[in-house]
Amino acid sequence: MYLQRLLHVWLVPAITAQSIFIDNLPGYRALPPCAETPVHTIVKDMSRGCGDHRKTTSYSCFCTASSTQYVALISKEVAKRCLPDTTTGVSQALDLFGSYCAMGSVMNGTAGQ
Repeated sequence: MYLQRLLHVWLVPAITAQSIFIDNLPGYRALPPCAETPVHTIVKDMSRGCGDHRKTTSYSCFCTASSTQYVALISKEVAKRCLPDTTTGVSQALDLFGSYCAMGSVMNGTAGQ
């Protein structure tokens, strides 16, 4: 019984843990090139504050604790790189970020909450 509990404690987190990378989402490849670099740098490379040294725990930082900050940061960085058509790049980047955050909600069973 002890061994069974011990295995459960070790295996369940490993089985239920998910790595969601923004560049694996369908909309990522559709981003304009000017938006791809800032989105990748900010979210995938975790270069601006949510880095967790590859523990894959940054989702809650990006999508819960600091989502407003990251929406503003992504908007600003994409707008700088997508001149003169900033609207399309920013809109697509924010739609992708929203999809990224929604994926975690679906995987954690909290979608729509």
